[in-house]
Amino acid sequence: MHLLVANRWLLVSLLIIQSISFSIAQIRGKILDAKNGKPLEGVEVFINQSAIAASSDKEGAFQLAEEIPQGFIDLILFKKGYQLFQSSIRIEPGRIYNLNLSMERIDKKNKEQLSLQQLNDIKTSAFRSLSASQFKVINKDFANNGRKQSGPLQVELPLIIENYFLGYRLTIYANPLTWTASFNTPIRFEYLSANGLKEVKLRELNRKKSYNGTLRHFLKALSMNRLGEEGYTVTTKEGLYLKRDSLLEPSSIKGYFRLRAAKELIIKFKNGNATDESVIRLPNLIDFSNSGRLLNTNSIKIEGSMANGDLGMSLPIEYKELENVDDEIVNALGSIYESVYLHTDKPYYYPGEPIWFKAYMNYYNQELRNSISKLLYVELINPTKAIVLRKQLALDSGFASNDFILPDTLKPGTYFLRSYTNSMRNFGDENLFVKELPILPKVDKVDYAIARKSASVNSKLIKISTDKELYKTRDRVQLSVQTYDSTGLPIDANMSISITDATQVVDVPLRDSIEQLFPIQRRKLTQVNQISYPVETGITLAGHFYNNKGKIEKTKFDIIQWSKNIPQLSETNDQGFFWQTGFKFYDSAYFLLKSDKASKTAYGTFKLEQSPAATHYLTSQYSLPALFVGSVQRIVSAFEVPKGDSLLNVVQIKGKKIDEEKGAENVKSTYGSSDFMLADKDLNLNYPNLLYALVGKVPGMTVNIPEEKVFFTRASGMTVNNPGGPMVMINDVPVSPGSSPDGGPGNAGSVLAMIDPRTVKSIGFTKRINVLYGTQGANGVISVYTKQDISSFNAPANFQRVQVAGFNRERQLLFPDYTTSTETSIPDYRSTIYWNPHFITDENGRATVSFFSADLPGIYHVVIEGITSENKPIHADYYFEVESR
Repeated sequence: MHLLVANRWLLVSLLIIQSISFSIAQIRGKILDAKNGKPLEGVEVFINQSAIAASSDKEGAFQLAEEIPQGFIDLILFKKGYQLFQSSIRIEPGRIYNLNLSMERIDKKNKEQLSLQQLNDIKTSAFRSLSASQFKVINKDFANNGRKQSGPLQVELPLIIENYFLGYRLTIYANPLTWTASFNTPIRFEYLSANGLKEVKLRELNRKKSYNGTLRHFLKALSMNRLGEEGYTVTTKEGLYLKRDSLLEPSSIKGYFRLRAAKELIIKFKNGNATDESVIRLPNLIDFSNSGRLLNTNSIKIEGSMANGDLGMSLPIEYKELENVDDEIVNALGSIYESVYLHTDKPYYYPGEPIWFKAYMNYYNQELRNSISKLLYVELINPTKAIVLRKQLALDSGFASNDFILPDTLKPGTYFLRSYTNSMRNFGDENLFVKELPILPKVDKVDYAIARKSASVNSKLIKISTDKELYKTRDRVQLSVQTYDSTGLPIDANMSISITDATQVVDVPLRDSIEQLFPIQRRKLTQVNQISYPVETGITLAGHFYNNKGKIEKTKFDIIQWSKNIPQLSETNDQGFFWQTGFKFYDSAYFLLKSDKASKTAYGTFKLEQSPAATHYLTSQYSLPALFVGSVQRIVSAFEVPKGDSLLNVVQIKGKKIDEEKGAENVKSTYGSSDFMLADKDLNLNYPNLLYALVGKVPGMTVNIPEEKVFFTRASGMTVNNPGGPMVMINDVPVSPGSSPDGGPGNAGSVLAMIDPRTVKSIGFTKRINVLYGTQGANGVISVYTKQDISSFNAPANFQRVQVAGFNRERQLLFPDYTTSTETSIPDYRSTIYWNPHFITDENGRATVSFFSADLPGIYHVVIEGITSENKPIHADYYFEVESR
């Protein structure tokens, strides 16, 4: 759940390493002091010549969690002040090795010394293939190792050298006074982080060059019967060519091969345009693993190019050569690569309308469909590139659906509907889904001259039909769908269906569809140069920690989700940044945060931060021809948007419980009875923000959504041109001063925008002047009563409480049912006749929907988009006619 991205390209290297397939085995155990039997904490445990390592805990316990290659390995234990422990173990696949180990103390008086000359001799012999800029001695004793000094230097063992050419940190656990360039030397490898994709590729190429032509490479090619393919020829001293079968015989050791040769072998390796030659002499038979590792390195004599390697060019035993570096990196990046496509119910909109949409995720690796991102962002961006609406959606098996309700006051123009996951941002802004979305003035109409011809377009993967060719207004329509695979056989599919009145929604030509935008484009994976945005497995808490002096500081901290009350331990990085993901909740939730430096009172401040993707790159080249007609083109029905309802992020407030038997509407307020009352049943609880929920609900009250202003048009003689804000009280406690028409923090609108309507029992509205509160009540009073006791939301003194927005809930589009008599008198001018984001065919590829036509005759346009269970995108158009009854 917790991921800090300091070493971004280390992730890529590890992804590549994890693709290596070894038989699974585990090594675990306990380490004790040989003298007193007490557990030893902080012992470095590793497999020699590898990056497989662990450290013992307070109980002396350790476990090597990585997959360990089979065969003989050397287990190494190191702890300062103790003798180095080294033991050979034969690893068999599937086995768990439980070890009880002990370590002997060494005499502290025996201090090792190393002169500058000796250090230079080590570097010269072990790293002679590298230039001075390609490696560095890290030990603090040698921070100034280029200085002139003839006397000895005090050495802090082990010796640590970073190899920038191959991308490893080598920790050498041998006595420098007796050390020679032997490949039996205890060495631990660690992978260095890389600075971008270019360095990752360069290091992989360097590793491959270092590996090719080595004894290990030759023996592996021999075991796999690939000598010719890998560029090798083997002859006797007399020039007789030898085949694999004449070189090998069965080994008595399981998983090993045995090399035999009565005389010396001449081995030639084609290295580019050159040919390298080596001589191998075998005093005895030698055994080697299928990865080319020798069982006994002392039993072989080598001359020529294979003998020229040094420690600076050595590779860990788990190294696997790559056939194609670019392909391997793309495949590694593919484990976090995903893309999204959004299907909307209409190609353009008017202010006040809802935008219904469904998201379809696609993945480079389909096996990871339900295990990468769980959080999808959807944003509406205005022509000036400002984000005006934003939602956080929970992804379920790669699908999500929701809607935006456009404010009535939204300025017309070409907007952008954008969607992405956090991990998509790694692959560039052009990888984010962006759809240009025209929002027209209410009195403009799209020019029919650009409309497509009303001809049904069924694809090979989907067929659409209706039960009749011609319908009357307010008729029941039954629509059937059949989906197929690429061979024409029935297949199930997950789709969304939109049916619009083509008289009101001109069928403009599609610029793109799911068929063009859904397929994965491999080239996008090669364009990434940084991994800066980790995968979000749920709602994320991110930000910075500041100490009591306002300075950024590193700290460990506890984090508790209030509703679950389960603590987690997290930590900021050196820049005070924290990032925690994986939380699952809707609407909003409280979290408690506490630094480990807090005692009885809180220490420092946690500042939450959101960082949406940049919008500067967005450009519009889409012009939708429209004509001024002077009359309103859309009448938004209560089926589409319940009157006065909109959506905004929610902030809950503290309050006190109302007596349920007494009823909130009967509570006597300090200012007397209200002019108008709203109960909880009058509020649409699907919309979490009370400010938007009050639009159109109260006679004589105006709500200005964009500026968060609320005012009574007749309070204290005020007019619309010079409004003053009313006073807001919550459970008879004033929280807004009133007389604040500027829309700033603390005014009535901003306070109401912080209230979750689900916590509200009733609201009283008084337009008249309230003399009890002087000028603060001059413009009226809004009194909110809550129905639940949330005073317990107060955080403990040493915790900081923060509120975090969660997933947005999905709203359903309502439809009339004209089989009942209650709805027949309501005019029906719907432009979206039917929208269903959960339109799924069965295993036989069949699905049927039923709905009623509206009051306007004309052509209805059906658009279905989706994907089959084989992940193939499908799109189809269909038209049918409705005439007057």
